[in-house]
Parts: sequence; C-alpha cells; structure tokens
Amino acid sequence: MARVIVYIIILSLFCLFSGVLASVEESGSVPSEISSNLSVSVAPSIEWFKTYGQEAQDTALAIVPLDDGSFIVGGSTESSQLEVDDSWIKKIDKFGTTVWTRYYDVTTLDEARSIIQTKDKGFVLGGAIEPLGEAGPEDAGVLKVDRDGNKVW
Repeated sequence: MARVIVYIIILSLFCLFSGVLASVEESGSVPSEISSNLSVSVAPSIEWFKTYGQEAQDTALAIVPLDDGSFIVGGSTESSQLEVDDSWIKKIDKFGTTVWTRYYDVTTLDEARSIIQTKDKGFVLGGAIEPLGEAGPEDAGVLKVDRDGNKVW
C-alpha cells in the first residue's frame, strides 16, 4: 500500500511538472497561479549519484532527509547463504558518502519499508517479517534504533 502511495505521489509530481514545463515552453513564463506557490528549475541537474550494495541484491525502500543535510536510507538485502532477506539502514552525508550501515537479521525485520525520525533523534523502522522456513503471508514488524542505528527494541 505504501508503495502505491509513493508511486501516486511521484506520478502526480511528474504530471504537475510536465504541465508547468509545457506551459513555460508555450508562453515563456510560469503561470502566475503556479509561480506564486512553486519554485521550478527548468534545467535540473544531478548533484551526485551513488550506488550501494554488496554481493547480494540490495534494495532501497525508504529514505528520510535529516536536518543536517544527511539522509537515512533503508531497505532489504538478500542473504546469499540463507536466501532470506535482512533489513538494513544506512546513514549517508549530503554528498552521498556512507557514514554508517546497520543490518538487522531475519528475526527482527526483513524489509525496512518506512522510516521516521523520533524526537530523541533515533529512528523507527516499519516493514515486513516473513515466516522463517515456511510459506505464508508476511507479518508487520517495527524496530526502534538509536541515532547511530543500534537496536533499542
């Protein structure tokens, strides 16, 4: 469900910006009803691009911007030995350089699908836990970590 919402938001933003850019191309300026509420860069540029991962398949499913310009990224990694997923979070600085990475085993959380920052500057991760060794539906899982990614509960 969360993925669907993210896709809808991304599609909506794409449609909004496509309409703004088409209008700019036709008239040479941003319509006043949009320009008063929106700042648009006609020629966006990529500040940096990084890939993260190991031998296994790593997937980023959530990202949270922090006040200092850094980010917390979370997702899942497939353990090549057990063929199961473990969740992970990674703190990266404003240039995309890894500050730290933490992995959480299958008994804790398989996929970190959403992340929020707490008042104490830690994080709560929400995601899924698959039944170990048996087929079946996923269960919901929640994990609290401190500001350095260490498990609290």
